[in-house]
Amino acid sequence: MRKFKKAYNAKIISVIILASLSFTNALLSCPFSKTCLRVPIQSREDDETRRRELSLKIKLAYDKHAKEGRYDFFNDPKMMEALGSIFGKAVPIDAVKQSKVLVLAVERGPIAYLAAQKGAIEAVGVDISGKMLELARQNLKKFEESTKIRLIEGDMFDVENLLKDEKFNVITLGNVLIFYPYEDRKYMISKTLKLLEESGYLAICYRTYDEKYYSEYNNCLMKPEDYVKLLKETGFKDAGFYIAYEKTDADWNMEDKGEIMNQTVVVWARKGASALTGPFQVHGTTTLCNVYEITEHKEMYKILGLWFRSKRKRHSSIDDWRNDITYFPDGKMVVIKSETGQILGISFYHKYLNYMFSRDEEGHTEDMANIYFLRRMEISGPLEKYEKELPGSSYRNKRLGRIIMAKIFEKTLEDPDIGDRVLFLEPKTKRSDEFFGDKEEDGLGGSIIYIRHDDSTLELFYEDKWKAHHRIFYRQTAEEVLQEAKSRIITIPEQFVIDLSPAKPPVAIQLSIIGELVNPRSDN
Repeated sequence: MRKFKKAYNAKIISVIILASLSFTNALLSCPFSKTCLRVPIQSREDDETRRRELSLKIKLAYDKHAKEGRYDFFNDPKMMEALGSIFGKAVPIDAVKQSKVLVLAVERGPIAYLAAQKGAIEAVGVDISGKMLELARQNLKKFEESTKIRLIEGDMFDVENLLKDEKFNVITLGNVLIFYPYEDRKYMISKTLKLLEESGYLAICYRTYDEKYYSEYNNCLMKPEDYVKLLKETGFKDAGFYIAYEKTDADWNMEDKGEIMNQTVVVWARKGASALTGPFQVHGTTTLCNVYEITEHKEMYKILGLWFRSKRKRHSSIDDWRNDITYFPDGKMVVIKSETGQILGISFYHKYLNYMFSRDEEGHTEDMANIYFLRRMEISGPLEKYEKELPGSSYRNKRLGRIIMAKIFEKTLEDPDIGDRVLFLEPKTKRSDEFFGDKEEDGLGGSIIYIRHDDSTLELFYEDKWKAHHRIFYRQTAEEVLQEAKSRIITIPEQFVIDLSPAKPPVAIQLSIIGELVNPRSDN
C-alpha cells in the first residue's frame, strides 16, 4: 500500500479529463488496479445508479479543479501541439472544415478551440462540470463570429438525450473513460458510433505509460492496441493510434522501477458506411452474437487456439487453417462471437487475381476475373438441445453462416478490382449444397461455375480440366444476402443489459418480443 500512496500523490498531466490517482481511488472505493475490471451487471437500474454516483463524484472533483486552476492546457504549448495533431493526423482536415464537431469532456475547451481554428462550422462541447464550462466559454469567445459554439452541461452517458436527432462529422472523447469499467467504455463508444455521420471520425485522447507501469497496474489501463480492437468490434470500419507526446516525469515514479514514461496517445477510428456488426439473435435461442473481421495473423492464431480448444468435431485441422494463413498472407478471417465471448463460427477468405473460368461445362469459352475465394468456414454445433432437429445443423448452422457470408460480401463488394463475380467457394458437393443450396430451398443461392485445374491429380479425379465445378456468387446475389443481414440487426431494448464477463456461460436474456431475427424465412 505504501507504493500505492506514493503513486497516488504524484502529479500527472492529462489530455482531456484525468484526475489524480488518489482521486480515482476515492471515486471507486477500491484499489486503483481494479478500476476497469469487468463488473457483473445485474439490472439496468443498478447499472444507471452506479454510473450516476460515479459521474457525480467526477463532477464535484472537476468543479474543484476548475476553481484551483488545474488542467490549463492553453498554457502548455507541447500539450496543445499534441491535441492539435488530432485535426490533420487522426482526422483529415477536410473532415473538419465546414463540419460539426462534438467534444465530449470538453473541460476548458482546448480541443473545441482547435476545431474552430481548423474551420469547423460548429463545435459542441459536453462536460459534467459546470465550472469547467464557464472557463471554456471564456476561452472560446474569440470564435463566436466564425464558429457556432454550444456548451452543454451534462453526463456524457446521456449524450443521446442531450443531442436528440443530431449527427456529427467528428467526435472527440477525453480520458474520462479511465474512471469507468470496461463495459461502460464499450457502451460509451457504441453511443458515439450512433451520433456519427457515415464515414465520420472518432478520436480518443488519453494518457498511457510504459511497460514498467503496465506490469504493476495492467488491470486498469488499456493499451492502444486494445482500444483499436475494441473500436473495430464495436463497429468502426478502420482504426489506429499514434503517440502524440511523451515525456519522463520525475515526479511520477515507482520506488523499485524508477521514472515512468508518460505518453499522450490518440486513438482514431472511422465509421464505415452501414458496417455490419450486429447484434443478431441466433434463431431458436436467446443467444446474441456479433460479427467482425480480423486481418492480423497474431489475432487469427489466437482465435484458432480458442476454436480448436473445444472438443467438438471439426471439419479441418488447426494445421490446415494455419497453412492457409501462411500461404495466403493477405487473407482475412471473419469471426462470429456471442456477447459473452463464445466463438460461434470462423471463416478464412482471400483474393485471386486473373483467375481462369469457363462459361460453359466443356470449357469452350475461357474467361478471367479477379475474385475472392472462401477457403474455409466452420460453424459451431447446435446452441440448444432442440436445435438438433433443425435443418442444416448436421453441416453448418444456416443462421450463423448467413451472417458470416454477409460480412464477407460486405468487404468484397467494396473492392474496386471486383466486377460482377464476387466470390466462389469449395467444389460443389452434396454437403455444401445443404448450406449454399438454392434460395427456393432456403439456401443462400449462388450459381455453378466451372474452373480450370492444371493439377494432374484433380484432372484425373474430374476426368477433364473443366469438370471442377464450384459455386459462385454474383454481385446481385451478394448484395441481396448483405442487405438481408443488415435488416436482421436488432436494437436491444433498454430494459435488457448484457453481462459481458468472459468467464461466464452465455447469458439467457428473454428477448421474445424481438422474435426470430437471424433466420430469413418466416416459415421456419
